[in-house]
Formats: sequence, C-alpha cells, structure tokens
Amino acid sequence: MSSLDRYRKLEALGEGGTGTVYRAVDSVGGEVVAVKVLHAGLESSNMLQRMAREVRTLRQLNHPGIVRVFDAGVHRGLPFLVMDFVEGETLTQRVHTGGPLGQREAAELVLRMSEALAHAHGRGILHRDLKPDNVLLDHRGRPSVTDFGLALELNDRQRLTRSGALLGTPGFLAPEQAKGDKQRVGPATDVYGLGGVLYYALTGRVPIPGENLAQVVIATVKQRPTPIRELRPDVDPALEAICLRCLEKDPVHRFDSVQHLAAALRDYLEQGAPASGEGRASLLPLGLLALVGVGALGGLAALALRFMRPERPPEVVLPEPRVTLSDAPSAPPPLSPLEQRLETAHRFLHEGRPDKAQQAAAEATALDPDSAEAWILRGEVAFDAGDAEEALAFLERARELVPDDPRVPFHQGRALFELDRLEEAEAAFERSLELREDGGVRLERALLHLECGRRERALEDARLALKGGLPRLQDYGLALEVFDETGARADREAALERLVGLPLQQPEERLVRAELLVYPRPAAALLEVDALLGDALLPEGVLRARGFAVRGQALAWLGRSAEALEPLGRALEQWPDRFDLLHDQALALQRLQRYDEALDVWQRLLDEDPGSPPALANLAYVHLQRGELDAAQELLDQLEGATWIPPEGFGARALLHHLLGNHTAAVSEARDALAGGPALEWPRVVLAKALEALGRRRQALATWREVAEWHRSAEDRALAAERIAGLERADPSK
Repeated sequence: MSSLDRYRKLEALGEGGTGTVYRAVDSVGGEVVAVKVLHAGLESSNMLQRMAREVRTLRQLNHPGIVRVFDAGVHRGLPFLVMDFVEGETLTQRVHTGGPLGQREAAELVLRMSEALAHAHGRGILHRDLKPDNVLLDHRGRPSVTDFGLALELNDRQRLTRSGALLGTPGFLAPEQAKGDKQRVGPATDVYGLGGVLYYALTGRVPIPGENLAQVVIATVKQRPTPIRELRPDVDPALEAICLRCLEKDPVHRFDSVQHLAAALRDYLEQGAPASGEGRASLLPLGLLALVGVGALGGLAALALRFMRPERPPEVVLPEPRVTLSDAPSAPPPLSPLEQRLETAHRFLHEGRPDKAQQAAAEATALDPDSAEAWILRGEVAFDAGDAEEALAFLERARELVPDDPRVPFHQGRALFELDRLEEAEAAFERSLELREDGGVRLERALLHLECGRRERALEDARLALKGGLPRLQDYGLALEVFDETGARADREAALERLVGLPLQQPEERLVRAELLVYPRPAAALLEVDALLGDALLPEGVLRARGFAVRGQALAWLGRSAEALEPLGRALEQWPDRFDLLHDQALALQRLQRYDEALDVWQRLLDEDPGSPPALANLAYVHLQRGELDAAQELLDQLEGATWIPPEGFGARALLHHLLGNHTAAVSEARDALAGGPALEWPRVVLAKALEALGRRRQALATWREVAEWHRSAEDRALAAERIAGLERADPSK
C-alpha cells in the first residue's frame, strides 16, 4: 500500500461520518486527485486488509463511467483512498436544485450507468449500493458511478457483521438485501438499484419512502413503488414500464442483466423519447464541488447500514398529481435478431457446445457483416473448437472494423501461439497491451515466454499480472500454471491465497473458483462445491454437472475414492468422453483395487488418445496388479518412445523390476517416481519392499514409517505397521 506523502493537499472538499475528502495533486504524475482520509477509530487490522484487497479488485475497473479507485494506504495510522477527481455534482444535488430530469435525459443517464455496470459485472464486481448520491454528473451531464464495492470493516456501530446483515441504502435497497438473503444478491440487485436511480431522476422521490429504518425495510419487501405517472403524468408509459420492471420485488421478474436493461433503454430512445428539456425546470449553473468515489461521504458501497434513520436524497416538491390509472408494466422490447444470435453463441460457448456456438456465431455475421462483436465472437468460437487458422481469418475481419480494440490482437495472439507462430503471437500480445493493460494478456505472453525458454521474463509478466489484478477468474489458472512451471512456490501460494479470498457471490463464480482449486487445494474446492450443491444453487444441466465433476475430482485427490465414484459418474453422464473425468474415475477404481473396471477405463482412454503417457503408465500398473507381466512390459516399452514419462511410468517400471527380482533397479525407479510425483503413494510401498529385499533395513524402516504416517490407504498403513514391527523385532536398536 502507498504513502500519502506523494499527494499534496490543496483543499478540503467535505467531511462525513467516515472521513474527510481533499482535492490534492499527485506529485509523481502531476494529476489532480481526490483523497479520502478516514477518521481515527476505523483502522482495525481486518479493515486495512479488506481495504487493500478491495482496492486491488477495483483496479480491474477501467471505464469512463466509473470513478477509479487507484491507490490506498495508511498515513500516521489513518487509512486513506485515492480516487479520480470529478468536478461536478451528484444526481441528488442536480435534482434538488433543478427538479426532475427530462425523460430522455433520465433514460440516457441510466443507459450510461448500465453500460458502466456491465463492465463491472463482466469482471465479477457488483455495486450493491446504487443511489443518486453515488452518481456524479460532470459539466456536460455525463454520469460516473462511484463508491464501488469498498466493504470496509468498520466498528460495530457502523457495520452489522452478523450473518444476513443488511447491505445498502434504505429507499434504494433491493428486497433481497432488505431480507438479508445473500444468496439472491447478484446482477439483478444492481438492476434494482438502477431502477431506483431512474425513479428518482424522473420524480425526485425515493422509490420506497419511510419515516424510519424499520418502516423502510418492511415496505421494501411488501410494498410496490407509487406508479411514476401518478406522480408525473407526462412520463411515457414505456419508460415507466422499464423503470417499474427494474423495481420488481422478485429478482427473476426484473431484467436479468444490466445489458438487457441497456438494450431496453436504447430501443426506447431510438423510438423517439421526449426531448431532454421536457418536464423539468432549467438547471442552475454547476458549482465546482468535486465529488469522488465516496458519494457524499456517506460510507462505502456494500457497507452495512450504520444508522437508525435512513439517509435519503431530499424530495422535490412536484405539482399535485391528477388521478390516473397507470399502465401495467410490460415486458421490455425484445433483443434484436443480431443480439439474440450473439447471446445464444455466448451461451453455447460457455456451456462447452462448440458446434452450436459456431452455428449461432455464423448466423450473427450473416445478419450483420459489419458487426465487429460478431466477428470477434466467431473468432473465439473457432479457436475454442480447435481451428486456429479459421479463428485468425475471422479476427482479421474484426481488426478491419475495429483496429484499436485490444481484444482482437489478444485473440489473434492466442491463435498464433497455438499455431507455433511465436514471434507473430508475441507481437500481437504486445499490441494488445499497448492498447490496454490486461493481466490476462500478460499471462498468455508469460506462457509464450516459457515456450521460448525465457523463464525470468515469464515470471516477470505473471507477477505484474497478479500485482495489477486479474480481470477474469480463469486468469488465476494461467497464473498458477506459470508459477508451477517456474517453480515460484511463494508466488503460487500468493495467487492461491488471493483466489481463495476473493469475495465472490454468484454461484457460477464460486464454481469456477472450485474448478481452479480442485488440484492445488482439493479440500477447499470440496468445501466450496458442497456448499453450492447442498444449497441447490446450481441448476440442473451443465452447471450442476460441473459441480459433480469438481466434487468427484476433489474426493479422488483427497484419497476418498469410494465417495468419488458417484459424483464422477454423474458428471460423465453429461460428458462421457471427458478425459480428466475418466482419468480420475480410473484412478479411484485402481485405488479401490477394482482392477478389471480400472483396466476398461484406462484402455478406453488409450483408444481415444493412442500413446497417451498417463494411460500407458497406469494401464501397465493395472496389468502388474493382475499378474500380467508381459502385457505390462509391452505397454512400458511403448512408453519408452513417448515424449515424456509421467511419475506413474517410473512407478510401474519399479514395480515390474521388483516383481522380477531386480530390486536395485526397483529402488532407482521408485525414487524417480516419488521425485516427480511426491503425492503418489504406491511407489513408496514398492520402494520400501525393494529396500527390505536388499537388506537395507534402516532405509526400509524409514520408508515404512513414511507410509504409516502419510498414506491415506488404510491397507498401506496396516502393512506398514506390520513391517515396522517385524523390522524392529529383528533389530531392536532400530
């Protein structure tokens, strides 16, 4: 975390319950910034750790409609945050001084906010506290969303830390927040917040008023907002319908994403919304009050309610409404045919159905040959389907349409890397990074550096990516791969700790994290996925099958083979040919000594991928356990010609040598197996037996003690206890 000394304070802009905001100058870059210094008494160690973690997360956000939080630290014991300086006023101030906005102006404002929120949601970040105080308007009326996700741990008077604590601002609080139903807080919660902002912009009133906190919470759950046209009869029924759909009590009845809300607002504006000035008084000139990413100093987004009476924007006095019947909210305008194809292709790509995704993407480019989004998506789909050459052709068309979109050279780099055109791939990644810094691009380039033998450069890129914040959950998998390949254990552990500590809320995000953790930390993966499956948070179909896959693989790697078979079998119903699932199923059967079944699965894997080193090695081991030494020898001979030999291959050779009486060779091969795969257990048993056969009792005893202490197999531990007792009886001094 940084030092406040680099920021020269110019003036105090305001003070609130949690801190004071200053206009300041960054002495390094010369930029005018806003600095919030928190008051004394808020600097607990938990809060400081959370603040540092949240700032790292928020650095992922880079959108013109979002106020950036780009630095944080502690100065003389007081935490501080450094943010963009925005010269303007809040939406609350604008409406209070000038009256409700015109309909077009209000719709355009929330459209821009929706686009900013889409950027955040795409990076796994929710706001959860959208309100007029958190909307800054510059001198041209363009909105910036502030107060993003800084859920600081303040003292008990300011934060409700118990399970189900209320998060958000009364009057703009979504019903799921009011009920403390954390499992239902998601993108639709921010849709509700955007609806609340639109409601206030059009009426000058909060959607759910109340005299005290209890009234507001109850009303949020039970009462509907007053129809807008009862308060302001000139409002277009179509715009009212959009707003009231956002404010539905049940999240499933709202727009399911901010992108769909944005699409509805675009259609409304394109179909001729009333002019901007209609229905509101002229605005007073803007002051020079700088408002920053802390709203009106009223606490941070996702901060629990810390008062007994709700703070809310001042209500604007409107003419007495005439009695009218409001139009019933209707469904938003449907997606355009192009948007439908793009959404379908994304869904199929996400579900691992490349053929269907290719068809939908092709239909999208046929509908609009000038849609860059369609060509980029078609390139992604082709790459995912294994056709890098075709992907390059589609991406070249996208480059012609949007030459400065950083996604295009990024995807080109991946395709070129796949085709071993390494120099061109590196140039493409470099171009993408010139256009926009991105941790995922750095990690892809790090893998390229590894391919070229440039270990230090790979490590540098991976460290920079992790330091700057990874924009996608899947990027953690790339980081772990780089740190594994370079032997950077401390960096690997740091990446894992950050991944485990991410404040993820959406079930699918948590599932992705479990998938990333299944091999490095199977116990953590099992804990995460059991919670998801147990609470029925994963719907039937692909997501639930992915959950069973994680559960089965985690159990297999934890040595709980009998328990692993059922979830692995359920996952294989969805993906009967998935190599990693079949691999772990075969291992579980093997450990349970169900060798006939294990042999069938390994043979199937070998048929699917002739020459597969893991399949050859494990199939040889199974044949050895069945006493079929000739068949095992034949497989091990094939393994000699492979590009690499897995630890199981050395273990199988060790077992064959031991069974043939070549104990010295068995010891050497078993040690090679354990050096390459220290988590393997059966080669250690072979090593102990071979050492004992050679009369090297001291070493044999030490190895049997390792088996007794570390092996998960009860049979191995029982055998070790028997052999230890025998060796100690033979030589009590040992």
